[in-house]
Amino acid sequence: METIQGGQYLQGTIGGDKDYEILASILEGSNDSLRANGFLSVLCAGAGSDSMFAHISTAPVARDMLEIVDRIDEQKRKSCDKKSSDVSKLQYLGVSYGTLLGNTFASMFPGRVSRMLLDSLIDADDYIQDGTSITPVDAETYSDKSAGGIRKKIDNLIQNLEQNPAVEVHNRRIQLVISHIAKDAIRQMMYQPIVQYGLALKVLALAVASSYSVLLDTAAGNANTVSQTDMCVQAGASLPLSEFSAANEAGIAVFYGDSCQNPELHNATWAENTAKHFSEQSVITEESWSHVALSCSGWKFNPKYPYRGPFGYLGPKKDEKNAPDALVLFLSNHYDHATPLFNAYRMSQQHSGSTVAIQEAAGHCTLLTSTSKCIKDIGSRYFATDVVPANKTICQPDCQPGIPYKECPGFVAF
Repeated sequence: METIQGGQYLQGTIGGDKDYEILASILEGSNDSLRANGFLSVLCAGAGSDSMFAHISTAPVARDMLEIVDRIDEQKRKSCDKKSSDVSKLQYLGVSYGTLLGNTFASMFPGRVSRMLLDSLIDADDYIQDGTSITPVDAETYSDKSAGGIRKKIDNLIQNLEQNPAVEVHNRRIQLVISHIAKDAIRQMMYQPIVQYGLALKVLALAVASSYSVLLDTAAGNANTVSQTDMCVQAGASLPLSEFSAANEAGIAVFYGDSCQNPELHNATWAENTAKHFSEQSVITEESWSHVALSCSGWKFNPKYPYRGPFGYLGPKKDEKNAPDALVLFLSNHYDHATPLFNAYRMSQQHSGSTVAIQEAAGHCTLLTSTSKCIKDIGSRYFATDVVPANKTICQPDCQPGIPYKECPGFVAF
């Protein structure tokens, strides 16, 4: 999420009649993958054991957050010329990976939490075990809802591309259209259905009719093809391209540091079992989620100061030193292909008295898929008064995806 715009949007969502300071806004083939990620690990290992890779994981960020809270409090005390024995505490709103960071902070420093709202939960216990037990069941339910009557045609499209990849002349290059591009396009469009629903149907309808140019123009198409502008007229052009971007490398490195504890166990058998697990759960997301789990293969670094549980806080509700000021509040969409609802239920069980509010919608993150007066009221009331809603409270979104696209007032797409 773009930092300034994202911060302003979240500020307006949970602020109510208050203007909170937003300090930062950070939103979000088995053997072939095993070998590719193994080579990536070899390249990174060349940096040496004292490189930054030995310090990349979630726990150091949680410690940095604590230091920031203390330094801000110190500056405020100086500017106000006040003395107090109260310990400075964190107010936190996290979405997607931000829920893992928040959960880690709350587990490491429960007595330093004031209020914490976590939206679309990563299962922390699964995550630190390299993500191989995640069950993306919502992906199939969601894709059925999103695609409606053309789901059978989409299944046929994917099967045909698996058996006979298509060839398309696109951007002055001959490009291979494989099934993974179609599946990954669907997966990515699931994140924000209000703004992506119409495009998804257009892309898939054209692909079903064997026209793939629009599909190749999607983020999934760009990510899974190697292209270079006017390559035919650039003699001696070389790869990788000068404009190559490694925007995902930081996230992958954090996942390595948190999760890749037993690289010697990550062999071909493990890779095949991992790929089989995900293929049995969802045709749409199998390759993408398998790639995440398989990325642990061959990783050489063990972070110096990791935290791998236990997660949660099951102590007394009020304890001057060791308990958060307020109960943790969890949010989730009913259908989320990336972080399913049962993740929120499971993480909630690890935090005494916490509750889960559910938005009756599809997509990833309640705050990023639609506006909802109900969700906004719950969030603003929580940050203002510590009050959480009844567990499993159902909220309706203000807007629904549809054809033609209808603007959702107040909603900002990222």
